[in-house]
Amino acid sequence: MTDTAEAVRTGPADRAAALLSEMLQPGVFAALLPPAVGTLTAGVRGALWGLAATVFTAVIPLLIIRSGVRKGRLNSHHIDRREDRAVPLGLSVLSVAAGLGLLTLLGAPAAVRATVAVFGAALAVTTLVNLVWKLSAHAATVSAAAVTLTAALGAPGAAAWLLVALVCWARLRLGAHDAAQVAAGVLAGSAAAWTAWTLLT
Repeated sequence: MTDTAEAVRTGPADRAAALLSEMLQPGVFAALLPPAVGTLTAGVRGALWGLAATVFTAVIPLLIIRSGVRKGRLNSHHIDRREDRAVPLGLSVLSVAAGLGLLTLLGAPAAVRATVAVFGAALAVTTLVNLVWKLSAHAATVSAAAVTLTAALGAPGAAAWLLVALVCWARLRLGAHDAAQVAAGVLAGSAAAWTAWTLLT
């Protein structure tokens, strides 16, 4: 007979939480948000700049993480072990910083540059905190995205905060983080994003 605890871990709510964790993982926002913000604020030109930005915010970081998983240095693309996060996240911060520098040099729209800066700031804070404590990267990233969409679009963008609630629930449900780690992720991601967006727009 199936153990009760095991049934809970594999029930519908747990499967939903696992699906949400995959669909709303940091890499998804890193890939979609720059071209989305670029399109909404600067049309086709902004979309093209946003797509260029994703090379640095999503493609290169993904290659870094996938390489770590393939070589056995990382247990999964979620990098669940805190002690494994410093190198791949640190290299990802450098990728985003390089992208921001190049976009600035080439004259990309301010909103696209600000979106890249938001990801860089949220990622940098997450990386630093994870040197000593396991802050939720999922919560930090989705919160940074919500701040960005709210700042760029006003009231319609504020609907993104519903995604923050869903991600936080999913990470707690899966036992990937405790409430303090998720709350800290929300606060850190929001603060970093607001600071970066304010400075670059």
